[in-house]
Amino acid sequence: EIKDRPTSRAMEDMMQVVSKKRGLFTDVEDREQRAKMPRVEYLTAFQAFDQDKSGFIDLRELNNALRSLKSSASSMSSFEFNMTTCVLLGVKFGNGSKLNESQFCELLNYVEGIKGIFTAVDVDRSGCISCAELHRAFLLSGCELDVDTVTAIGQSYDGNRNGTLELDEFIQFKMEWDTYIGIWDAATSGLASISPTCLLNVLEKIKQSMEPVGRNMSEYANYFPGRLWHATMFNSKTFDTKTCEKLIIRFGQGLADLTFAQFCRMLLFLSEVKAAFCRADPSGTGSLDLPELHGAFAAVGVVLPAELTLKIRQSYDTDSSGKIEFDEFVQMTAEWQEMVAMQHRFDSGPSASIGAVALQEILSEIHVFRPFVHGILQPACPFSMDALNHLIVKFGNRRSGESYPTQVTHENFLCMVHYVRYCQQIFSKFAALTSPSTISVPDVSAVFAECGLSQDTEVVASICRSFGVDQRGRVEFEKFLHMLLEASLYDQVFSVRLHRPDSLTPFNVSSPLLRPSSPFGAPSDAVAHGAVILDRSSFLSLVFSVPRNSPV
Repeated sequence: EIKDRPTSRAMEDMMQVVSKKRGLFTDVEDREQRAKMPRVEYLTAFQAFDQDKSGFIDLRELNNALRSLKSSASSMSSFEFNMTTCVLLGVKFGNGSKLNESQFCELLNYVEGIKGIFTAVDVDRSGCISCAELHRAFLLSGCELDVDTVTAIGQSYDGNRNGTLELDEFIQFKMEWDTYIGIWDAATSGLASISPTCLLNVLEKIKQSMEPVGRNMSEYANYFPGRLWHATMFNSKTFDTKTCEKLIIRFGQGLADLTFAQFCRMLLFLSEVKAAFCRADPSGTGSLDLPELHGAFAAVGVVLPAELTLKIRQSYDTDSSGKIEFDEFVQMTAEWQEMVAMQHRFDSGPSASIGAVALQEILSEIHVFRPFVHGILQPACPFSMDALNHLIVKFGNRRSGESYPTQVTHENFLCMVHYVRYCQQIFSKFAALTSPSTISVPDVSAVFAECGLSQDTEVVASICRSFGVDQRGRVEFEKFLHMLLEASLYDQVFSVRLHRPDSLTPFNVSSPLLRPSSPFGAPSDAVAHGAVILDRSSFLSLVFSVPRNSPV
């Protein structure tokens, strides 16, 4: 039978025994105890609750047994065991839907062990565990997590939303987090943080440990929409290294490794994303089409215009299947939740927009602009005011009285971020191993072309010289982006001029904005008046013949 409740001091002594590693509270699967013969009351309970005398306990009978089991402790009767707990235990100890006699006895022994831990953690003897008690138990177990993280973990298992964990909820919590913490311990060997490569192995082991549960749990999926293990996470696919890198960028706070606390927050994030993905994919195909992706995004708080969602899908759909798999959805959500969360930084007035100074501050805080290139986390990307003004001109909307946009809305900002990330990904493909944050001048033409601006080498050479870079130099991303934006703007000016001859003067190269109509008519009339007619390449070469730092 269960011994008397441990005192607070006894509980601390029990916790300190396992605090050398990050095992959660204690190990209830004691091998010596498991080697003993099943207790008589367990065998008696099996006979009593095997109501159809089939020689097995099904989930309905297990539910009745757990609710009615009072011989182990008098307070047991105050807990209702919900079906979620029954399914998890049935999968762990049986074949998912029924248990034989020995499996049932083993299950009861396990539940009794967790009940002892639950009783020790429940310091105020309320019959449930508060967030403060859960946080204290984590600390005594050697898991130094902040209150907010522990609270978020507890809330993710609080099925009835009463602000505490009851026994059945605590069982769910412990079964899952024992797995996570055990795999972390084995992978880190006492180190305080985990690298992208090591994280890849950890997530793959978590996946493998959950897959047997997921296979047996498919018919009960509605009971656990928020658990990682209620279905196979990736079918036969392994975790992508790029996914690990994006998770570290999101949760690593600027460092290339994850601490244990950051790892825990990442697991909460993965549970949220997994739940949204599964709800959007009710048929279990393992991939999302565009309408399903739009719904899954909304479920994790990423509400985007439909056109932008389409562009984002295309940029993450690495196999060009037209669908987004879970790995890709994790990457998307890790990056875009951060962008959407920036909405509060925009003015709340009618325009709800910001200028270049505020935009520069926001972009300096965004982790997504610190990618891994060749396995190396890059430093924060600075954005000059010139580059930001060009971004605002490209993505902003002109307000009344403005010749060109000077501010961007949050929706403009989202489109801008997608464009910059797209350009950054292309740029990174050409970066050298020895200099992962730069590209060579000869590669600028190719990167321009992949970003949608095809120009001959002479024009690109003029652009590079204008920005103070010779053929032997290297170009950083911010300078490349500035070059691309300005060259694209002048390229657009030339196209507008071709289709609307009265919109621009032929030689207005210093500020290519709308001006009064040209005094000339057709091109032949311009030649007759002594004007020079330029093709696109000549026009761009002329524009960039003056250095950007020239006082002229």
